[in-house]
Amino acid sequence: MQFKACEGRRFRWDFAYLQTPNGNPCKFLVEIDGNGPGHYGFTGVRNDHEKRNIAVMLGYDQLSFTTNNVDDGSAITMIIQFLKDVDDGKRG
Repeated sequence: MQFKACEGRRFRWDFAYLQTPNGNPCKFLVEIDGNGPGHYGFTGVRNDHEKRNIAVMLGYDQLSFTTNNVDDGSAITMIIQFLKDVDDGKRG
């Protein structure tokens, strides 16, 4: 199930972490841009920018990935590092 960070808007993120595996609070969203038309073309890019900007304005950190990043393991590596940085006090 996708995460809806902004009430009243249709935007949803693929994953949300509201705490780290060690229990520290965080507001961290993950978006995986697939190969469909929703992320391409002027309208798709404009909507993605609006969505990401709203997340920042609401105090969320966000990482975005392609399906290639998921397949090659780089997405999970970055997510783990981000959550570790939160636990180590390197992120707010």
